[in-house]
Amino acid sequence: MHPSFGIITSLQYEVKKLTKLVEAFQSGEKYVRMENEFHKIIEGLKREIRSLKAELAAAHAETIHVRNQWFEIFEDLEKEKNAQLTRKESEVKKAKEAMYQAQRQRDKALEKLHKKSLELYEVRTQLEEERGKNQELTARVNRDYTNSSKSSSQSPNHGKIHNGREKTGRKPGGQPGHAHHKRKRQEPDRIVEIPPLEEVASSQEYRATGRLIRRQVVILHVSTEVVEYVTPEYVSRLTGKKVHAPFPEGVKDDVNYDATVKAAAYLLNNQCYVSINKTREFLSAVSGGKVTLSGGMVCGLSEEFSKKTREERDRIFLELLASPHMHVDFTFGRVNGKQGSVIICASEGRVLYQGKEKKGHEGVKGSPAEIYEGTVIHDHEATFQSYGKEHQECLVHYPATIIIREESPDMACILEILLFFSNNHVLFNSGIRGFCFLVYAPGSIRHLLETTFHSIPSGGGPWYFGTIRRRFG
Repeated sequence: MHPSFGIITSLQYEVKKLTKLVEAFQSGEKYVRMENEFHKIIEGLKREIRSLKAELAAAHAETIHVRNQWFEIFEDLEKEKNAQLTRKESEVKKAKEAMYQAQRQRDKALEKLHKKSLELYEVRTQLEEERGKNQELTARVNRDYTNSSKSSSQSPNHGKIHNGREKTGRKPGGQPGHAHHKRKRQEPDRIVEIPPLEEVASSQEYRATGRLIRRQVVILHVSTEVVEYVTPEYVSRLTGKKVHAPFPEGVKDDVNYDATVKAAAYLLNNQCYVSINKTREFLSAVSGGKVTLSGGMVCGLSEEFSKKTREERDRIFLELLASPHMHVDFTFGRVNGKQGSVIICASEGRVLYQGKEKKGHEGVKGSPAEIYEGTVIHDHEATFQSYGKEHQECLVHYPATIIIREESPDMACILEILLFFSNNHVLFNSGIRGFCFLVYAPGSIRHLLETTFHSIPSGGGPWYFGTIRRRFG
Protein backbone atom coordinates (compact mmCIF):
# COMPACT_ATOMS: atom_id res chain seq x y z
CA MET A 1 0.00 0.00 0.00
CA HIS A 2 1.25 3.47 -0.77
CA PRO A 3 2.34 5.38 2.39
CA SER A 4 0.43 8.52 1.53
CA PHE A 5 -2.89 6.61 1.49
CA GLY A 6 -3.22 6.73 5.31
CA ILE A 7 -2.44 10.42 5.46
CA ILE A 8 -4.99 11.21 2.78
CA THR A 9 -7.67 9.14 4.51
CA SER A 10 -6.99 10.92 7.86
CA LEU A 11 -7.21 14.29 6.18
CA GLN A 12 -10.48 13.37 4.51
CA TYR A 13 -12.02 12.40 7.86
CA GLU A 14 -10.79 15.66 9.42
CA VAL A 15 -12.25 17.69 6.50
CA LYS A 16 -15.60 15.90 6.87
CA LYS A 17 -15.65 16.63 10.66
CA LEU A 18 -14.86 20.32 10.14
CA THR A 19 -17.47 20.55 7.40
CA LYS A 20 -20.21 19.27 9.72
CA LEU A 21 -19.05 21.74 12.41
CA VAL A 22 -19.22 24.64 9.98
CA GLU A 23 -22.71 23.58 8.89
CA ALA A 24 -23.80 23.44 12.55
CA PHE A 25 -22.51 26.95 13.14
CA GLN A 26 -24.14 28.19 9.97
CA SER A 27 -27.50 26.71 10.95
CA GLY A 28 -27.28 28.25 14.54
CA GLU A 29 -27.87 24.96 16.43
CA LYS A 30 -24.37 25.01 17.89
CA TYR A 31 -24.85 28.52 19.19
CA VAL A 32 -28.11 27.54 20.87
CA ARG A 33 -26.53 24.51 22.60
CA MET A 34 -23.50 26.54 23.76
CA GLU A 35 -25.74 29.32 25.07
CA ASN A 36 -27.90 26.82 27.01
CA GLU A 37 -24.82 25.21 28.53
CA PHE A 38 -23.40 28.63 29.42
CA HIS A 39 -26.67 29.66 31.13
CA LYS A 40 -26.59 26.45 33.18
CA ILE A 41 -23.01 27.15 34.29
CA ILE A 42 -23.91 30.76 35.15
CA GLU A 43 -26.91 29.67 37.20
CA GLY A 44 -24.77 27.12 39.11
CA LEU A 45 -22.17 29.73 39.88
CA LYS A 46 -24.82 32.19 41.06
CA ARG A 47 -26.32 29.56 43.37
CA GLU A 48 -22.85 28.82 44.76
CA ILE A 49 -22.19 32.56 45.24
CA ARG A 50 -25.51 33.01 47.07
CA SER A 51 -24.66 30.04 49.35
CA LEU A 52 -21.20 31.40 50.10
CA LYS A 53 -22.59 34.85 50.82
CA ALA A 54 -25.10 33.38 53.21
CA GLU A 55 -22.36 31.42 55.00
CA LEU A 56 -20.15 34.51 55.08
CA ALA A 57 -22.95 36.61 56.55
CA ALA A 58 -23.64 33.97 59.19
CA ALA A 59 -19.92 33.74 60.07
CA HIS A 60 -19.64 37.51 60.22
CA ALA A 61 -22.68 37.69 62.50
CA GLU A 62 -21.19 34.96 64.71
CA THR A 63 -17.91 36.81 64.86
CA ILE A 64 -19.65 40.01 65.88
CA HIS A 65 -21.59 38.14 68.54
CA VAL A 66 -18.49 36.45 69.96
CA ARG A 67 -16.57 39.73 69.90
CA ASN A 68 -19.33 41.47 71.79
CA GLN A 69 -19.32 38.71 74.40
CA TRP A 70 -15.52 38.96 74.79
CA PHE A 71 -15.79 42.72 75.18
CA GLU A 72 -18.36 42.23 77.92
CA ILE A 73 -16.16 39.64 79.66
CA PHE A 74 -13.07 41.85 79.39
CA GLU A 75 -14.98 44.81 80.76
CA ASP A 76 -16.17 42.69 83.73
CA LEU A 77 -12.61 41.42 84.34
CA GLU A 78 -11.20 44.92 84.10
CA LYS A 79 -13.78 46.22 86.57
CA GLU A 80 -12.99 43.36 88.96
CA LYS A 81 -9.25 43.92 88.57
CA ASN A 82 -9.59 47.65 89.21
CA ALA A 83 -11.67 46.90 92.30
CA GLN A 84 -9.05 44.46 93.57
CA LEU A 85 -6.24 46.95 92.91
CA THR A 86 -8.16 49.60 94.79
CA ARG A 87 -8.66 47.25 97.75
CA LYS A 88 -4.98 46.17 97.69
CA GLU A 89 -3.77 49.77 97.53
CA SER A 90 -5.97 50.59 100.48
CA GLU A 91 -4.65 47.57 102.41
CA VAL A 92 -1.03 48.43 101.54
CA LYS A 93 -1.57 52.00 102.65
CA LYS A 94 -3.03 50.83 105.96
CA ALA A 95 -0.18 48.29 106.40
CA LYS A 96 2.43 50.97 105.76
CA GLU A 97 0.77 53.28 108.27
CA ALA A 98 0.68 50.42 110.81
CA MET A 99 4.34 49.58 110.06
CA TYR A 100 5.44 53.18 110.49
CA GLN A 101 3.46 53.37 113.71
CA ALA A 102 5.06 50.13 114.93
CA GLN A 103 8.53 51.41 114.02
CA ARG A 104 7.93 54.63 115.93
CA GLN A 105 6.71 52.62 118.92
CA ARG A 106 9.70 50.27 118.62
CA ASP A 107 12.14 53.20 118.52
CA LYS A 108 10.52 54.65 121.61
CA ALA A 109 10.64 51.26 123.33
CA LEU A 110 14.32 50.83 122.40
CA GLU A 111 15.13 54.24 123.79
CA LYS A 112 13.35 53.35 127.03
CA LEU A 113 15.12 49.96 127.11
CA HIS A 114 18.48 51.65 126.54
CA LYS A 115 17.82 54.04 129.41
CA LYS A 116 16.71 51.17 131.65
CA SER A 117 19.79 49.16 130.65
CA LEU A 118 22.03 52.07 131.58
CA GLU A 119 20.25 52.41 134.90
CA LEU A 120 20.54 48.64 135.51
CA TYR A 121 24.20 48.73 134.52
CA GLU A 122 24.87 51.54 136.99
CA VAL A 123 22.98 49.70 139.73
CA ARG A 124 24.89 46.48 139.08
CA THR A 125 28.15 48.39 139.02
CA GLN A 126 27.36 49.96 142.35
CA LEU A 127 26.31 46.54 143.69
CA GLU A 128 29.60 44.94 142.58
CA GLU A 129 31.54 47.82 144.07
CA GLU A 130 29.68 47.45 147.36
CA ARG A 131 30.26 43.68 147.28
CA GLY A 132 33.95 44.27 146.69
CA LYS A 133 34.08 46.70 149.59
CA ASN A 134 32.16 44.22 151.73
CA GLN A 135 34.57 41.40 150.88
CA GLU A 136 37.55 43.63 151.51
CA LEU A 137 36.18 44.74 154.87
CA THR A 138 35.30 41.14 155.77
CA ALA A 139 38.82 40.05 154.86
CA ARG A 140 40.23 42.83 157.02
CA VAL A 141 38.08 41.79 159.97
CA ASN A 142 39.05 38.12 159.60
CA ARG A 143 42.78 38.75 159.28
CA ASP A 144 45.02 37.09 161.82
CA TYR A 145 48.56 35.78 162.07
CA THR A 146 47.73 32.72 159.88
CA ASN A 147 46.64 34.58 156.76
CA SER A 148 48.43 37.95 156.95
CA SER A 149 51.54 39.68 158.20
CA LYS A 150 49.74 40.48 161.42
CA SER A 151 51.73 39.48 164.47
CA SER A 152 50.48 36.43 166.38
CA SER A 153 50.77 38.43 169.61
CA GLN A 154 47.92 40.64 168.39
CA SER A 155 45.58 37.64 168.10
CA PRO A 156 44.25 36.58 171.52
CA ASN A 157 44.09 32.90 172.49
CA HIS A 158 46.26 31.80 169.62
CA GLY A 159 48.02 28.45 169.69
CA LYS A 160 51.72 27.90 169.62
CA ILE A 161 53.22 28.04 166.15
CA HIS A 162 55.52 25.13 165.47
CA ASN A 163 58.20 25.22 162.78
CA GLY A 164 58.18 21.85 161.05
CA ARG A 165 61.33 22.48 158.98
CA GLU A 166 64.56 20.70 159.77
CA LYS A 167 67.45 23.05 160.45
CA THR A 168 70.31 22.61 158.00
CA GLY A 169 72.56 25.38 159.23
CA ARG A 170 72.85 26.83 155.72
CA LYS A 171 72.14 30.42 154.84
CA PRO A 172 69.04 31.18 152.72
CA GLY A 173 69.48 31.79 149.02
CA GLY A 174 71.68 30.17 146.40
CA GLN A 175 74.04 27.51 147.72
CA PRO A 176 77.67 26.99 146.70
CA GLY A 177 77.95 25.10 143.43
CA HIS A 178 74.57 26.30 142.18
CA ALA A 179 74.75 27.09 138.45
CA HIS A 180 74.01 30.69 137.55
CA HIS A 181 70.92 31.11 135.34
CA LYS A 182 71.55 33.95 132.90
CA ARG A 183 68.78 35.94 131.32
CA LYS A 184 68.23 35.26 127.64
CA ARG A 185 69.54 37.94 125.32
CA GLN A 186 66.94 39.64 123.11
CA GLU A 187 67.15 41.10 119.62
CA PRO A 188 67.82 44.84 120.23
CA ASP A 189 65.47 47.46 118.79
CA ARG A 190 67.91 50.30 119.43
CA ILE A 191 71.66 50.28 120.00
CA VAL A 192 73.36 53.00 122.09
CA GLU A 193 77.12 53.23 121.65
CA ILE A 194 79.10 54.36 124.71
CA PRO A 195 82.40 56.06 123.83
CA PRO A 196 85.51 54.72 125.58
CA LEU A 197 87.08 56.54 128.49
CA GLU A 198 89.27 59.34 127.20
CA GLU A 199 92.12 58.61 129.58
CA VAL A 200 92.09 54.94 128.53
CA ALA A 201 91.78 55.56 124.77
CA SER A 202 94.60 58.13 124.75
CA SER A 203 96.90 56.14 127.03
CA GLN A 204 99.77 54.06 125.64
CA GLU A 205 99.28 51.58 128.43
CA TYR A 206 96.00 50.14 126.99
CA ARG A 207 95.27 48.68 123.59
CA ALA A 208 91.91 47.74 122.01
CA THR A 209 91.06 44.01 122.07
CA GLY A 210 88.42 44.25 119.31
CA ARG A 211 85.78 42.82 121.65
CA LEU A 212 82.59 44.75 122.39
CA ILE A 213 81.00 44.46 125.81
CA ARG A 214 77.22 44.34 125.47
CA ARG A 215 74.58 44.74 128.13
CA GLN A 216 70.88 45.07 127.48
CA VAL A 217 68.05 46.94 129.18
CA VAL A 218 64.52 45.69 128.46
CA ILE A 219 61.94 48.50 128.62
CA LEU A 220 58.20 47.90 128.80
CA HIS A 221 55.86 50.44 127.17
CA VAL A 222 52.09 50.50 127.72
CA SER A 223 50.14 52.67 125.26
CA THR A 224 46.49 53.21 124.37
CA GLU A 225 44.88 54.06 121.03
CA VAL A 226 41.41 55.62 120.71
CA VAL A 227 39.64 55.10 117.37
CA GLU A 228 36.51 57.18 116.71
CA TYR A 229 34.04 56.16 113.98
CA VAL A 230 31.95 58.98 112.43
CA THR A 231 28.99 58.67 110.01
CA PRO A 232 26.29 61.18 108.93
CA GLU A 233 22.69 60.74 110.11
CA TYR A 234 19.53 60.99 107.95
CA VAL A 235 15.85 61.37 108.91
CA SER A 236 12.79 60.26 106.93
CA ARG A 237 10.46 63.06 105.80
CA LEU A 238 7.46 60.69 106.00
CA THR A 239 7.96 58.84 109.29
CA GLY A 240 10.64 60.83 111.08
CA LYS A 241 12.80 57.70 111.37
CA LYS A 242 16.51 58.36 111.81
CA VAL A 243 19.02 56.16 110.00
CA HIS A 244 22.78 56.03 109.59
CA ALA A 245 25.41 53.67 108.16
CA PRO A 246 26.09 50.60 110.33
CA PHE A 247 29.10 50.66 112.63
CA PRO A 248 31.65 47.81 112.72
CA GLU A 249 30.84 44.74 114.76
CA GLY A 250 31.25 45.33 118.48
CA VAL A 251 30.83 49.12 118.26
CA LYS A 252 27.46 49.47 119.98
CA ASP A 253 27.82 52.07 122.73
CA ASP A 254 29.24 55.58 122.68
CA VAL A 255 32.50 54.27 124.17
CA ASN A 256 33.53 50.65 123.60
CA TYR A 257 36.53 48.55 124.65
CA ASP A 258 38.03 46.10 122.18
CA ALA A 259 39.33 42.59 122.82
CA THR A 260 42.79 43.74 123.98
CA VAL A 261 41.36 45.65 126.94
CA LYS A 262 39.02 42.80 127.87
CA ALA A 263 41.81 40.23 127.55
CA ALA A 264 44.11 42.26 129.81
CA ALA A 265 41.37 42.65 132.43
CA TYR A 266 40.49 38.96 132.23
CA LEU A 267 44.10 37.81 132.65
CA LEU A 268 44.72 40.14 135.59
CA ASN A 269 41.54 39.07 137.37
CA ASN A 270 41.61 35.32 136.63
CA GLN A 271 45.17 34.33 135.74
CA CYS A 272 47.01 36.70 138.09
CA TYR A 273 44.33 36.63 140.84
CA VAL A 274 44.07 40.41 141.04
CA SER A 275 40.86 41.69 142.61
CA ILE A 276 38.24 43.42 140.50
CA ASN A 277 38.84 46.86 142.00
CA LYS A 278 42.62 46.61 141.70
CA THR A 279 42.27 45.43 138.10
CA ARG A 280 40.22 48.53 137.30
CA GLU A 281 42.68 50.80 139.13
CA PHE A 282 45.69 49.28 137.37
CA LEU A 283 44.26 49.59 133.84
CA SER A 284 43.11 53.13 134.55
CA ALA A 285 46.56 54.08 135.85
CA VAL A 286 48.61 52.60 132.97
CA SER A 287 46.27 54.11 130.35
CA GLY A 288 46.23 57.57 131.84
CA GLY A 289 42.55 57.34 132.74
CA LYS A 290 41.42 56.31 129.23
CA VAL A 291 40.40 52.79 130.29
CA THR A 292 37.86 53.03 133.11
CA LEU A 293 36.17 49.65 133.42
CA SER A 294 33.26 48.99 135.73
CA GLY A 295 33.21 46.19 138.24
CA GLY A 296 30.27 44.55 136.50
CA MET A 297 32.10 44.43 133.18
CA VAL A 298 35.20 42.80 134.71
CA CYS A 299 33.00 40.34 136.57
CA GLY A 300 31.17 39.30 133.37
CA LEU A 301 34.26 38.71 131.22
CA SER A 302 34.48 35.02 132.14
CA GLU A 303 30.94 34.38 130.90
CA GLU A 304 31.53 36.46 127.76
CA PHE A 305 34.74 34.60 126.86
CA SER A 306 33.02 31.28 127.56
CA LYS A 307 30.28 32.11 125.03
CA LYS A 308 32.85 33.09 122.39
CA THR A 309 34.68 29.76 122.77
CA ARG A 310 31.50 27.69 122.48
CA GLU A 311 32.20 26.68 118.86
CA GLU A 312 35.79 25.65 119.64
CA ARG A 313 34.67 23.66 122.70
CA ASP A 314 32.03 21.84 120.63
CA ARG A 315 34.69 20.95 118.06
CA ILE A 316 37.04 19.58 120.75
CA PHE A 317 34.10 17.66 122.25
CA LEU A 318 33.50 15.85 118.93
CA GLU A 319 37.22 15.22 118.35
CA LEU A 320 37.54 13.66 121.80
CA LEU A 321 34.64 11.32 121.05
CA ALA A 322 36.38 10.22 117.83
CA SER A 323 39.77 9.55 119.47
CA PRO A 324 40.73 5.91 120.25
CA HIS A 325 41.68 6.69 123.86
CA MET A 326 40.93 9.51 126.31
CA HIS A 327 42.36 10.59 129.68
CA VAL A 328 39.71 11.50 132.26
CA ASP A 329 40.19 12.95 135.74
CA PHE A 330 38.53 15.22 138.31
CA THR A 331 40.08 18.18 140.09
CA PHE A 332 38.76 20.80 142.50
CA GLY A 333 38.18 24.52 142.11
CA ARG A 334 36.46 27.37 143.87
CA VAL A 335 33.64 29.50 142.45
CA ASN A 336 32.50 32.53 144.45
CA GLY A 337 34.06 31.07 147.58
CA LYS A 338 32.37 27.67 147.20
CA GLN A 339 34.15 24.46 146.28
CA GLY A 340 33.30 22.91 142.94
CA SER A 341 34.67 20.27 140.62
CA VAL A 342 36.26 20.32 137.19
CA ILE A 343 36.25 17.28 134.89
CA ILE A 344 39.20 17.12 132.50
CA CYS A 345 39.05 15.13 129.25
CA ALA A 346 42.19 15.00 127.10
CA SER A 347 43.52 13.13 124.09
CA GLU A 348 46.36 13.83 121.63
CA GLY A 349 46.87 17.48 122.52
CA ARG A 350 43.16 18.32 122.88
CA VAL A 351 42.01 19.20 126.41
CA LEU A 352 38.47 20.11 127.52
CA TYR A 353 37.75 21.53 130.98
CA GLN A 354 34.14 21.55 132.23
CA GLY A 355 33.04 23.00 135.54
CA LYS A 356 30.70 20.85 137.64
CA GLU A 357 29.04 21.27 141.01
CA LYS A 358 29.85 17.74 142.17
CA LYS A 359 32.12 14.81 141.35
CA GLY A 360 30.93 11.28 140.60
CA HIS A 361 28.30 10.42 138.06
CA GLU A 362 26.70 13.88 138.42
CA GLY A 363 29.97 15.43 137.29
CA VAL A 364 30.34 13.09 134.31
CA LYS A 365 26.94 14.13 132.88
CA GLY A 366 27.31 16.40 129.86
CA SER A 367 31.01 15.54 129.36
CA PRO A 368 32.58 13.48 126.53
CA ALA A 369 33.19 10.64 129.01
CA GLU A 370 29.43 10.09 129.38
CA ILE A 371 28.99 8.79 125.81
CA TYR A 372 32.58 7.77 125.01
CA GLU A 373 33.03 4.32 123.39
CA GLY A 374 36.83 3.98 123.38
CA THR A 375 39.53 3.26 125.96
CA VAL A 376 39.28 5.41 129.10
CA ILE A 377 42.57 6.14 130.91
CA HIS A 378 42.06 7.22 134.55
CA ASP A 379 43.40 6.90 138.09
CA HIS A 380 41.34 3.79 138.91
CA GLU A 381 38.45 5.88 140.25
CA ALA A 382 35.29 3.78 140.57
CA THR A 383 33.14 6.41 138.82
CA PHE A 384 34.95 6.05 135.49
CA GLN A 385 34.57 2.25 135.46
CA SER A 386 30.98 2.73 134.22
CA TYR A 387 32.02 4.58 131.05
CA GLY A 388 33.87 3.53 127.91
CA LYS A 389 34.45 0.05 126.53
CA GLU A 390 37.96 -0.57 127.87
CA HIS A 391 39.99 0.85 130.75
CA GLN A 392 43.65 1.53 131.41
CA GLU A 393 45.20 2.90 134.57
CA CYS A 394 47.30 6.04 134.24
CA LEU A 395 51.03 5.32 134.78
CA VAL A 396 51.76 8.77 136.21
CA HIS A 397 50.24 7.73 139.56
CA TYR A 398 52.76 4.93 140.04
CA PRO A 399 56.41 6.07 140.46
CA ALA A 400 59.30 3.71 140.05
CA THR A 401 60.23 1.46 142.99
CA ILE A 402 63.87 0.97 143.86
CA ILE A 403 64.85 -2.36 145.49
CA ILE A 404 68.23 -2.52 147.25
CA ARG A 405 69.81 -5.88 148.03
CA GLU A 406 72.18 -5.73 151.01
CA GLU A 407 73.86 -9.06 150.20
CA SER A 408 75.10 -7.83 146.74
CA PRO A 409 77.24 -4.69 146.97
CA ASP A 410 77.95 -4.85 143.21
CA MET A 411 74.26 -4.51 142.45
CA ALA A 412 73.21 -1.10 143.83
CA CYS A 413 69.50 -1.23 142.89
CA ILE A 414 67.06 -2.41 140.25
CA LEU A 415 63.86 -0.86 139.00
CA GLU A 416 60.51 -2.60 139.46
CA ILE A 417 57.82 -1.07 137.22
CA LEU A 418 54.23 -2.04 137.71
CA LEU A 419 51.88 -1.35 134.80
CA PHE A 420 48.11 -1.58 135.03
CA PHE A 421 46.29 -2.69 131.90
CA SER A 422 42.62 -3.61 132.31
CA ASN A 423 43.18 -3.73 136.10
CA ASN A 424 45.84 -6.48 135.76
CA HIS A 425 49.34 -6.07 137.24
CA VAL A 426 52.12 -6.93 134.77
CA LEU A 427 55.74 -7.26 135.93
CA PHE A 428 58.27 -6.90 133.11
CA ASN A 429 61.21 -9.30 132.78
CA SER A 430 64.84 -8.20 132.96
CA GLY A 431 65.17 -7.61 129.21
CA ILE A 432 62.29 -5.12 129.10
CA ARG A 433 63.45 -3.47 132.34
CA GLY A 434 66.43 -2.05 130.49
CA PHE A 435 64.05 -0.15 128.20
CA CYS A 436 61.95 1.01 131.14
CA PHE A 437 65.03 2.39 132.88
CA LEU A 438 65.55 4.93 130.12
CA VAL A 439 61.88 5.92 129.89
CA TYR A 440 60.46 5.96 133.39
CA ALA A 441 63.41 6.32 135.79
CA PRO A 442 63.58 9.64 137.71
CA GLY A 443 66.40 11.94 136.60
CA SER A 444 68.21 11.81 139.94
CA ILE A 445 68.77 8.02 139.73
CA ARG A 446 68.82 7.41 135.97
CA HIS A 447 72.61 7.02 135.72
CA LEU A 448 72.66 4.71 138.73
CA LEU A 449 69.95 2.50 137.24
CA GLU A 450 71.68 2.29 133.86
CA THR A 451 74.89 1.20 135.58
CA THR A 452 73.01 -1.33 137.70
CA PHE A 453 71.17 -2.81 134.73
CA HIS A 454 74.44 -4.01 133.15
CA SER A 455 75.38 -5.78 136.40
CA ILE A 456 72.13 -7.81 136.63
CA PRO A 457 72.78 -11.47 135.82
CA SER A 458 70.58 -13.26 133.32
CA GLY A 459 67.74 -15.45 134.39
CA GLY A 460 65.64 -13.08 136.46
CA GLY A 461 63.38 -14.56 139.08
CA PRO A 462 62.90 -13.74 142.75
CA TRP A 463 66.68 -13.46 143.29
CA TYR A 464 66.41 -9.73 142.54
CA PHE A 465 64.03 -8.85 145.35
CA GLY A 466 65.65 -7.56 148.54
CA THR A 467 64.55 -6.37 151.92
CA ILE A 468 64.86 -2.57 151.73
CA ARG A 469 62.59 -0.53 149.41
CA ARG A 470 62.75 3.16 148.60
CA ARG A 471 60.02 4.87 146.58
CA PHE A 472 60.89 7.99 144.57
CA GLY A 473 57.96 10.39 143.94
